[in-house]
Amino acid sequence: MIGDNWRETAEYAEAMDYLQRGKWSEALAALAALHAAYPHESAIESLIAETQLRIEAGKHQISRRRLPRVSRGALLLTLLVFVLFLLGWFAVNLYRDVITPSLARRHGPRTNRLPWSRRLSRRLPQATMPGR
Repeated sequence: MIGDNWRETAEYAEAMDYLQRGKWSEALAALAALHAAYPHESAIESLIAETQLRIEAGKHQISRRRLPRVSRGALLLTLLVFVLFLLGWFAVNLYRDVITPSLARRHGPRTNRLPWSRRLSRRLPQATMPGR
């Protein structure tokens, strides 16, 4: 059993098949059986060491979590709320920056103006005074 014919055995073909498919534990078992049959082959020992490294690397690999999928209805609702918010923001700024100044120019300053009832009450005592 000494020589290069170990690469032509069924155990080697099985181990290589497992390695190509990424089934590291099964490949390690097949390589261990091959190493038992050919204990002096350093190439088999190298394959075993490489497979053990792959198994260890797989244990410490960070799993990728997918974000939860959002339904189409939830996306449309979110878009609708965003558009309504944007329209509201636009309307408030339009009122504050355009409409309010134009009303102030049209009606003049409103700071000195009193409501009509208070203006009338201020004039009434003057109108009822004798001699006027």
